[in-house]
Amino acid sequence: MKLEELGKKIKRRWEIAIAACDEPESWRKKEGDVIAFRPAPWKWGKKELDQYLIVTVDSMTRNEMVQLCGPLYEDGETDEDVIMDRNLKRKAKRRYRLPLNIIKNGWLPELDTQKVRDRSLVYQPLKEKGIVIDTAEEVAVFLDRHTQTYKYKQKKAV
Repeated sequence: MKLEELGKKIKRRWEIAIAACDEPESWRKKEGDVIAFRPAPWKWGKKELDQYLIVTVDSMTRNEMVQLCGPLYEDGETDEDVIMDRNLKRKAKRRYRLPLNIIKNGWLPELDTQKVRDRSLVYQPLKEKGIVIDTAEEVAVFLDRHTQTYKYKQKKAV
């Protein structure tokens, strides 16, 4: 197995940038959309820290992270060849999202959603408190826009 292929299968810790609020155009980013991922720890720029909520997740492969950032196509299709062959249209810029209310209810009850949405503040409470959502244990709740189900279900109470 090539080193690059092995790297795609190794579960590791990542930091993801979550959209803090909806964009005015309906097809643009929505609150909770998984916008980007980087290996943890990552030094995010001021713009990212102002506009996104940074969340650390553990026990996910690079391929799983790529899927979380991918778009939603008609019929919920994910196979690139089928999408091209059938000329499927993009329904949403992102397929998966991690809604702020899920973060608040599951991991950080004191999360101030108004501060998260305020672009004039750098408010990163999960990063500051060192909260890690471990997908192998408690498992993150990423909502699939197509099926309206969760990619991962919580396995234990937080």
